[in-house]
Amino acid sequence: MINLALGNIDEMFCLICSGADSGRSAEDVLTGIKDYVLSRPCFKKEWVKYPNVTFCPEPHRCFPETCFAAGDLDEVEQK
Repeated sequence: MINLALGNIDEMFCLICSGADSGRSAEDVLTGIKDYVLSRPCFKKEWVKYPNVTFCPEPHRCFPETCFAAGDLDEVEQK
């Protein structure tokens, strides 16, 4: 989903590769695209399938505290 939101439709990149490609950290890429993902119904419906940090599929390789920051979904619902 992150790849699609970033416009990568032909190839899929991990967050580390996406960050390296743009000169940013992987976590910065995630933080930068997260609000956009949560504001788009087509992306958000997939994101919310993982309601909290315990659902993170790869917590040791990713940034679960960034993905599941408190109040994120509440803020989007109010917009």
